[in-house]
Amino acid sequence: MENNNPTISVIVPVYNAEKYLSRCIDSILVQTFTCFELLLVDDGSTDCSGRICDEYAKRDTRIRVIHKENGGVSSARQIGIDNAYGIYSIHVDSDDWVSSDMLYEMYNKIEKDEADILISDFYTENVKGSFYQCQKTQSKTSFDILTDILRNKLFGSLWNKLIRHSLYKEYNVRFIKGVDYCEDVLVLSQLLLNDLRISFIHKGFYHYEQFSNDSITRNYTEQTYLMRKKYVSELEKILPIPNDVIISEVAFQVKLEAFNHNKLSEDEFYGYYKTPLSTILAYKYGRKIKICLVFAYFHMFKIASLIKTKI
Repeated sequence: MENNNPTISVIVPVYNAEKYLSRCIDSILVQTFTCFELLLVDDGSTDCSGRICDEYAKRDTRIRVIHKENGGVSSARQIGIDNAYGIYSIHVDSDDWVSSDMLYEMYNKIEKDEADILISDFYTENVKGSFYQCQKTQSKTSFDILTDILRNKLFGSLWNKLIRHSLYKEYNVRFIKGVDYCEDVLVLSQLLLNDLRISFIHKGFYHYEQFSNDSITRNYTEQTYLMRKKYVSELEKILPIPNDVIISEVAFQVKLEAFNHNKLSEDEFYGYYKTPLSTILAYKYGRKIKICLVFAYFHMFKIASLIKTKI
C-alpha cells in the first residue's frame, strides 16, 4: 500500500499515554482491513509516549508520527485531520482500544449505504465490566441526529463515527482552538448542519475506557466549569438561530455538573441560562438531586445546597 493513498485514516491524539498506548496501537495494527494509515499525533508528551510512537513507526510503514508542542486535544485532532490522506477518517483515543474487524465492517457498511457518516454502537469499560451501548434513533435528517446528540440520546464522540474525509474541507469544518471539552461535539455540530447521508451499524467495535477518565470527575474545579461554559458559547455560535431551547438544555447539563460538584454559585444558577422548571422536571437524574434543583428553582438555593451535602 502506498502511504499517501490509504482508504481510511485513523487519527490518534497522544498525550502522556505510555500506560495504555501500546494496547491502543496494537488493536489498530491487527485490523482485518489493511488499507489504512495510522496518524499518531504526539501533543508534546512529557513521558515516553513520543518514543513509543516512533518505535512503532519504524516497524510499520502505515504509521506516521507527528510531534508537536502541547496545545490540547483539539489542536492534536486538527493536525491529524490536516495531514490525513484517507477517503474516510476516524478518531481513536490513546487510552481506548478497538476490535480487529472495526475498519472492515464500518468500511463495507458505509460503502454499501453510500453514506457520508457511519455511526456504530460501542462498549464502555469500567470496574464493573464491559457494557454494550446501542445507538438508536428515530431521526432521519442530519439536524435531527445532531439534536439527539446534544440531548444525550446519541453519544457525541468521533471515535464511533467513520466520516467521509472530504467533508471537513468541503464545509470548512475545524476543531475550535482552546476548546478541549466536547470538541468532537462541536465538530459534529458543524458537519451535521449540512444535508448529509447518515447511516448506522448496530455492532460494537470501540472499547471506551472509563477507568482513566474517572480522574476528570474527581478533579472537577471552577476552571472545569469555565471550560464547559466555553463549549456552550462556541456551540451557540455554530447553531442556527433560533435554537434557544437546545442551547438552554445543554447549558443546564453544564450547570447540573457544576452543581453536583459544589462549583456553582447562586448567581450562576439564576444568571447563567435560566432553566425552566419543565427542563428540571423532565431531565433524568436521581430523585434527591431533582428535589434540590426544585428548591433552587424557587429561590431557595442555600437550602438546596444544604440538602445536597447531606445526600
